[in-house]
Amino acid sequence: MQTDYVLDNIGAVLEADGSALDRVVKSQVLLRDLKELSGLERVWRRRFPEPPARTVVELGGHDLLVWGARVEIYVIAEQSA
Repeated sequence: MQTDYVLDNIGAVLEADGSALDRVVKSQVLLRDLKELSGLERVWRRRFPEPPARTVVELGGHDLLVWGARVEIYVIAEQSA
C-alpha cells in the first residue's frame, strides 16, 4: 500500500512538471526491511511495465525514513517531448 501511495504522489509531482511515471529513467528505493522486496516488486511491475534502472537499499534498523514509513522512493525522469 505504501509503495502505491508513494508512486501516486511521485506521479502527481511529475505530471505537474510536464512528465509522468512512464518517463522515469532511474530510481532509488529505500526499504526498511528487505523482506518487503517481494511486495515492492509486485507493485513495481504493475506500475512500470518497462521498469527503469533501480537501486534498492535496505535501511535495516536505521531510522532514516519518515516516521512509520516502510519505503521511500526517489526518481529521475525525462521531460515529456
